[in-house]
Amino acid sequence: MRCMTLADALKERGWDCTFVTLKSSVSIVPKLALGDHNIVEINQTDARSPEPILQLGPVNLVIIDHYDLDATFETSCRLYAERVMAFDDIPGRRHDCDVLLDQTLGRLPQDYTVLMANDNTMMLTGSGFSLLRPEFLAARISRRQKKRKGSNRIFISFGAADPDGLCIPATIAALVAGADSVDIAVGQACPHIQSIRKLADANPKVALYTNAQMASLMTNCDLAIGAAGSTAWERCCLGLPALMVVTADNQKHIASALEQSGAARVVKISKTEPHKEFQTAISELLNTPERLMEMAKTAYRHCDGLGVDRVAAVLGQMALNKDQKVMLRPVEFEDADLLFQWQTDPETRRYFRNPANMTFEDHIEWLSRRLDDDDTIFHVISVLNTPVGSVRLDKTSDEYSELLSYEISIVVAPQHHGKGYGRITLALIREMLPHVCFKAEVNENNQASVALFCSAGYEEIKPGIFHSKPTGDTNYQQHGYSVSQ
Repeated sequence: MRCMTLADALKERGWDCTFVTLKSSVSIVPKLALGDHNIVEINQTDARSPEPILQLGPVNLVIIDHYDLDATFETSCRLYAERVMAFDDIPGRRHDCDVLLDQTLGRLPQDYTVLMANDNTMMLTGSGFSLLRPEFLAARISRRQKKRKGSNRIFISFGAADPDGLCIPATIAALVAGADSVDIAVGQACPHIQSIRKLADANPKVALYTNAQMASLMTNCDLAIGAAGSTAWERCCLGLPALMVVTADNQKHIASALEQSGAARVVKISKTEPHKEFQTAISELLNTPERLMEMAKTAYRHCDGLGVDRVAAVLGQMALNKDQKVMLRPVEFEDADLLFQWQTDPETRRYFRNPANMTFEDHIEWLSRRLDDDDTIFHVISVLNTPVGSVRLDKTSDEYSELLSYEISIVVAPQHHGKGYGRITLALIREMLPHVCFKAEVNENNQASVALFCSAGYEEIKPGIFHSKPTGDTNYQQHGYSVSQ
């Protein structure tokens, strides 16, 4: 699904996407058959060969999501692709790619440094680059605005197939532990579906969903039980506490990171009586609502639902400029010292709306508020993973437009002035959010900033006030945004 999510975002920005995949993938991912993207079906014997892609002719970008393909395959793709991007989440394979994406919480660029064929790979690492569908961003906003009633509603899903048959013991444990209701989500082809349906039919507290809108279903729940795979980021986006089971090797790091952060808890179950471990863990959490609230708050910070837009923006700008190495990653609390250093630089601070310096304590309090504010989108600007500045978007009312608007504030570290990073950052932000208005208030004495916004196509609607109109459609529900100002 992550490739489908990224392909949808790229298509929205004008890309023409083709999936080269096994014939069996269409049955596993039914959306492939809807016709939104081109499909080239191959046999298992061709899966390790670049020949099927070569037959498509020269392409701008090849995206590889296959754990058995490494630098050898990626290098062969360069014969017909301008750029190569690879997915990974278990450092160990060598890579020869221009962009590497690992959406695991806590993953760092240096985890892959010795595995790269060159030093110029842009490494998009961490859960801020999680590829989630737009409906999760919409559900995130809805969940934060909704007042929870404190009911013990539990969401259970171990993937469409539930290969280990964990939905039934988890459901039984939830009912015994005192859940008010249990929502189970599986696919129609789940081998255990008849047994799950029988359990649901026999208990009015249990509901079975086989073709659910997962985001809206999860929004109404208080606790989730599932695997530690990609669904973990969907839960984090919604601030949904979770009990996780590691069902594959590539989930171990995700599970450990989320548990250590306090966003989730790992349950180690026995093959003979799995419901007992589930029941103990569920009872402990349902009986400590304050812990559930802390888990929700922590999870919420790990993933903001904008990861796919960040990735699409990087790829879009890279297509326009082969030497483009600037990227945006979400600000984290660990960036406090660096942000303070940039924001208190005298040459930079004198152009601020409030030029008076703040104390570090005031800075920490300010940063905490920003990180918890749904109306703020805050990024560190990095060049090949070296931080060079920050850019912040604050949702605002705009007297010059009735459309969704953000005020943009950008700071580039003094040692990186004059390198064009500000201009590229504005292009990335516009590519990332093509459907909103941007407004900038610039000190008229700051001629460098005035020139920056003018060169980026902003219109100076009155002295010191610059405005940028949307370049894409403004159907905000489609993009997951609230339309209220």
